[in-house]
Amino acid sequence: MVRDTLDADKKPILTTDAERINRNAYIKYWFRPWQATPGDPNRAQGDMTYPTYEDNQDMEWGRYLGDATATHDTSFKNIVIEDSLPFLHMGGGVYQYKDDGDPGFFPLDGRGFGNEGLNHNFSFTMELHWTFTKVPGLAFSFTGDDDVWAFIDNQLRLDLGGRHGAANGSFELDNIPGLENGKRYSLDFFFAERHTTGSNILITTNLITPNIVDISLEAQPNTTVPVYETVKLLSAVTDDTSDTPGNRTEVASKTQWRVIDLDGNPPGILKSDSGSEVILVPELAYTTIVVEGTVTEGEITLRDTIRITVGPGKPYAVSIEADSINLSTADTSVLQKPQPLDQIVITNSMTTAGAYAVVRDSSGAFVRMADPATSNWFPPPPAGDGIIHAVGEDLKKWHGIITRIDSGSTYAHAIEGTLLSDSVRVIVAPYDIVSLRVVERGNNPLTYVESIRMSTDEKKTYDVYGLKSTATDPNDPNSWVLVNADWELSPPLNSANQPPKGLSYWTYDPTNPGTGTLTVSNPNDANTEALVLPVTIDRAPPSIVDFKLITPQAQRIAGDTLLAVVKISNTDGLVPGRFCFGTGGDDPSQVVYRDTLGKGGDRRPEPNIVVNDIPGNLNTGNSTLIANDQCFDDGLDTVKVVLYNASPDSMHQLVVTLNSGLTARTEPFELYPAALDSIVLTYEDFTPIPGQVTLDSRKNESITTYAAGYDRFGNLRGYENSTWATDGTLDSLNTFGTRIYIGTDNITDHQQGNLCASAAGRVGPVSACIPIRVIGRGADLAEAITRDINGNGYLDRVDLTFNKNTFVPRESVNNFTINHNNNTYQIDSIVPQTPGDSLHYHVYLKELQNKVPQSAWKLTVNIAGMENVNPVSNFQTKDGAPPVVWYVNKKIVSLDHKKDVLQVLFSENIFDHNGNAFTIFAGSPDSILNVWQKNATGQLEISSLLDEIAAFTFSDKDSVALITTNGRDITDANLVNIRFETLRIQDESGNRPDEQNQKVRVVLSGEIVTINPYPNPMTPGFNYTPPGQLNLIHEENAPRWAKSVGTAFNVILTPPDSGKIYGYLKVYDAVGNLVNYSVKTDIIASAQAKGLVVDGVSLLNLWFYWNGSTYKGAKASPGVYKVILYLDYEGKFADGTKCNDQVLPTKVGIAR
Repeated sequence: MVRDTLDADKKPILTTDAERINRNAYIKYWFRPWQATPGDPNRAQGDMTYPTYEDNQDMEWGRYLGDATATHDTSFKNIVIEDSLPFLHMGGGVYQYKDDGDPGFFPLDGRGFGNEGLNHNFSFTMELHWTFTKVPGLAFSFTGDDDVWAFIDNQLRLDLGGRHGAANGSFELDNIPGLENGKRYSLDFFFAERHTTGSNILITTNLITPNIVDISLEAQPNTTVPVYETVKLLSAVTDDTSDTPGNRTEVASKTQWRVIDLDGNPPGILKSDSGSEVILVPELAYTTIVVEGTVTEGEITLRDTIRITVGPGKPYAVSIEADSINLSTADTSVLQKPQPLDQIVITNSMTTAGAYAVVRDSSGAFVRMADPATSNWFPPPPAGDGIIHAVGEDLKKWHGIITRIDSGSTYAHAIEGTLLSDSVRVIVAPYDIVSLRVVERGNNPLTYVESIRMSTDEKKTYDVYGLKSTATDPNDPNSWVLVNADWELSPPLNSANQPPKGLSYWTYDPTNPGTGTLTVSNPNDANTEALVLPVTIDRAPPSIVDFKLITPQAQRIAGDTLLAVVKISNTDGLVPGRFCFGTGGDDPSQVVYRDTLGKGGDRRPEPNIVVNDIPGNLNTGNSTLIANDQCFDDGLDTVKVVLYNASPDSMHQLVVTLNSGLTARTEPFELYPAALDSIVLTYEDFTPIPGQVTLDSRKNESITTYAAGYDRFGNLRGYENSTWATDGTLDSLNTFGTRIYIGTDNITDHQQGNLCASAAGRVGPVSACIPIRVIGRGADLAEAITRDINGNGYLDRVDLTFNKNTFVPRESVNNFTINHNNNTYQIDSIVPQTPGDSLHYHVYLKELQNKVPQSAWKLTVNIAGMENVNPVSNFQTKDGAPPVVWYVNKKIVSLDHKKDVLQVLFSENIFDHNGNAFTIFAGSPDSILNVWQKNATGQLEISSLLDEIAAFTFSDKDSVALITTNGRDITDANLVNIRFETLRIQDESGNRPDEQNQKVRVVLSGEIVTINPYPNPMTPGFNYTPPGQLNLIHEENAPRWAKSVGTAFNVILTPPDSGKIYGYLKVYDAVGNLVNYSVKTDIIASAQAKGLVVDGVSLLNLWFYWNGSTYKGAKASPGVYKVILYLDYEGKFADGTKCNDQVLPTKVGIAR
């Protein structure tokens, strides 16, 4: 019913196979609005015709009978209704629409023209167009009644055309050659309901998928979790068809996960990186983890983030530490990381020391202070353990007070219920601390620190030692003991671990550069001199670089400035202050920026970049030749980039390289074309139309032209809505849109002009034109008539008549061919029939002299390759050539010539002047024929040799015979033609001979008067001769035999005076098959052997016998048979004339 591809409007095209039109001859109107674009040949409005079909009671097939004309313009009138079908998700990305129950699929009941007297609105069509990305496993299945066609990539893949009951068809895209995964293709689906007994539909496919519009992330059990607790992260994807979130589980299963902020947690906390569910196990309390989930389907990418706040776990153990929370602010920051007391020293001047019981989880994270009522300290007062006793402060049991009893070393304990308890060594010293030293861990007290210098990326652990008041040698390591101290940094110095109070050690993790002091003091003895150390913290060089485009996607336009932020960080965060790369900088390496996508051709300018307010060119591709000096302030700098290559199928990506170890990239991004600067008229695939377009209306050629827009940098913008207009002699139009259809269906005359599209550009209107030349319908060949101008029976001209004036140049002979069966005529010339005539032409032919009369031939005319004349294939000529005399034979029967027979064969069948079959009564011979002879001066003149002959004695379709009863001798010096002026004969087409009909010389033969079979018809039989025998030997018994079976041929001839006559007889059936034949026989010798007198003067009266058998010995079947006697003469007649060979036909019938 339809062709394998769609037309330019993505609509089905009627098949060229007439046997498969299948009641859809006007399918071009089915899927188009009735009021289509004016000038569109597929516009139904204004077409008053409608197709008719054979009513063969077959609901599917009906032969197309042609068009009929209506009296009103409503054929194929329609109303376009926008609607949708609710496809249900069946799982796995498969969607289904089903409506095959009661009442069935009738989406337009009561709409449009209504039900028109039926219980449903049966007359409607439906179409769907979709673009998808090919992935493995795509399929489409349909079940329903009446017409359905599905096209993939403009190729027909499902054909259920015709009126029919429910039928099924399906296809799998993996089985379609040429389709590649990852590429975009189109689905075009067409449905027609045109039967009135029912309607049902079932579509199942994973091709038609809605657009995803949202991704949401969820954490179970919550977004706030204790450390080490397993968190299940889930993604839910929703498309634009559902009000229920998460209906696209198959897309969610492709979610890609990543942690974008670990906040100090190790990288392995995310246990997998893809799927709709992943597991996260945080390992550091008091952090916030940020996780991103991303899904992509087709060209749509969605992202969402979720923040997981990690708190401490369940209480696990008691830790004795030197500090507590800030009671006034409840600030726990100083206790979030464990800082356990390694010892408590109670010097000679002290009576008590304090400590704090802190409850921590299994990770060591701070949970709370120990229970103020139920926690306890040991050893209890008053006796303690003899060295100390410990007790909790009233209502603040977590605050332990340790009191000395005697000198020595022991342990204090803190407990709370079932939690793991803690203990700390307590030294009750008999000395005081007189001075302090800071020692980097790992060294002895004699290798102490006098100043601190390190970078922000470093961290070091320091211990505090005190000199005992009882020591005699300060250079003796044993004179120094670990003591608890208060640590304090001067501004602007800071540390990730805040300086502690009452602790013998501290890990200094500087977060910012600067100079200052570290003060270490003894909180238990004011007499101990505080230690003040100078501190210099150098800024750590960057170890991380981040490159991010901050210009929104919608503003990323060719030629416009794009902003991108470069961040440099070390392990402490953004590099503070000013940090420079390049000449004289903190890092001598110069910074290299590049765009991974090339420039895009010479038409486009070089892309450029502004770094620290200095413009320059940007490297492209893999080039790194252009380098820049660049400074960052507080780890940040913004660069400005201008790109020009807005490639529709490639992405840009900016790359920055700071040094050999620091490189970052932006995410790949699309660059949009700039404002419209020019228009190019193209085909659908954006291929420019190279020059003049020539459309041939005789071939119904057409073109759909698209207005492709380009920006000033040569970037393709896509199709542009434009105003279309024409000039010259082209049909006028004024249409708006991205494309225009130019057809030639109704064009009769040549047209020439320009097709132009114009649109609003960035600085004013822009336009483009292409010249179009339309070859009109040209002239149709209306009539072709054969001619025999010289009257010799051979065709030598064909007269052509066209339906309108047209110019046929003389040199166009090669565009014409004229044939008769396998014979092709050579065309000599083509000229107008009269000067200035452009409607009628003579085509002169070189005669095809093949010894076959041609006046009745009907030739075929073919014309090709001419602009002014429409192609013609096998156009049959009319017969315009009159009959002529083709052959004349004078058979001498008697010496007085009163019984001579004159036979005339014409070039075709002849008829009388009324068009009836010619008979012997059509006229006297001298009123129909002329016999010519030379006069005394040698000039031909009409003789009286036919005078006084009353009538013809014989007539057949194409021949006549007469007996020269007037006794006048017609010889081979005479010529015979048709007497034209009496208008007595004509051919079947009514052509009458003219003055030019040829004069044919008489051929004399004295041997044949007639060949007559007797009886005729006959009955075959083998009574007298055996089966299969046929002899050309005189048999005087032949007439007697033939009375019962067989037939006798009576042949009368005049033998030559000297010489021989060889003869052979052949019998053919009606279709030309050889039935029987005789061998070549010397007739004269056989006659003499039978006793006949052969003297060269007397006539020979011969009888030949045929028993009616075939040469295979079977009886010939009933019917009419053609018998031909062939005579080969040797010698001359008695009058000295030369003997001519003869071919003598007759017919004989075999009765049933």
